[in-house]
Amino acid sequence: MRSDAQYPSSQGSSDRSAEGMIFDSYSASNGASFNGDTLTMANDSTVVSANYIQNLMLTLNSDGNGTVGFCGDTLPQGVTPGSTANTYYVVSGTEVTVKARANENYGIVNWTNENSNVMGTDSTLTITITGDTTLTANFVRDFEGSGTEND
Repeated sequence: MRSDAQYPSSQGSSDRSAEGMIFDSYSASNGASFNGDTLTMANDSTVVSANYIQNLMLTLNSDGNGTVGFCGDTLPQGVTPGSTANTYYVVSGTEVTVKARANENYGIVNWTNENSNVMGTDSTLTITITGDTTLTANFVRDFEGSGTEND
């Protein structure tokens, strides 16, 4: 009988993960233990479980008079691209900062959620994701023609 086996240890591995799920860790029964990516079994009867984290869905929308995205050049930690444009999988409890950029001659009015509740009025919005969330950036024609972010 083999007393140890190699398992991938990297969190976020997509190995065998279903859409919206990411690998978190392995767990083992009956006194078995992991050290890095090696399982050491204490007896002949060990069950190994792969533990996955359910991601939540974040959808970013614009009313058509500007663009939306995340602050920075890369996706925040805990965020991965979704299966369609402007959708993202987010680990529950992750804080994200999103940014709206108005088209020329428009300015940001507010961010609203899936229930039309106003979430903020600045061009950037920081929110902790605790459930599936839709955020929409709403803009208004700006007769001063600034086309800026209206912070």
